[in-house]
Amino acid sequence: MIPVLFSLKPRFAELIFAGEKTVELRRRIAPAMIEREAFIYVSSPVRMIRGGFRVSRVWTSDPESVWDEVSCKTGVAKAEYDAYYEGCGVAYALALSDVWEHDDPPKIEGVREVLPGFRPPQSWRYAREQELEWLRRFKLSATAPVRVSYCLASP
Repeated sequence: MIPVLFSLKPRFAELIFAGEKTVELRRRIAPAMIEREAFIYVSSPVRMIRGGFRVSRVWTSDPESVWDEVSCKTGVAKAEYDAYYEGCGVAYALALSDVWEHDDPPKIEGVREVLPGFRPPQSWRYAREQELEWLRRFKLSATAPVRVSYCLASP
């Protein structure tokens, strides 16, 4: 299964790597996401590939039903969640497992030295064939897995 690259805002990436955000919210996703490997590109001003995760579960339903399932794992308040899914009939939530972080993640300029023409995703995209070997080596040279905190109550 081809890995995907997700673009995340720095604050959401921080929450994931701190182990506090264990569900990623999306308006659209690739088919067959369960067990798919994902790499995290942290958007501006950070602009780097920082780590990744495996998708262990996908919730798909109307936004209110998905919120009821994942609210304390998303890193967002209900008002922000509602604004994100405004006008959407379907919400997707991806459970993150096997989260890992690289101890020396390259900024986009470093990635482009190895992968000329590298373009980060706007939201998400499949990894391109020429990126697969580099991404595999990048993951293999990563640090220990991220410790996850579990939510005990809804915010």
